[in-house]
Amino acid sequence: MSVQEKVYEILVEILDTSEADLNPEATLIGDLEASSVDLVEIIAAIENEFDMDISDEEAQQLRTVKAVIDFVESKLS
Repeated sequence: MSVQEKVYEILVEILDTSEADLNPEATLIGDLEASSVDLVEIIAAIENEFDMDISDEEAQQLRTVKAVIDFVESKLS
């Protein structure tokens, strides 16, 4: 499973949305209506799934679906 597929799976589960609603430019807070609690859950799920730590500063930069995917891919490489 690719990074994108895993990130999409996490977002669909936490945000209770469909994969059809996800696109690279979708904003987590605006387009996908993520709450601050959702964002914390998303970060925790990504940290667990990919065995990484995400600082508060890094988390604040993750505003779009593409930003999340790109961030995870860069941390894994």
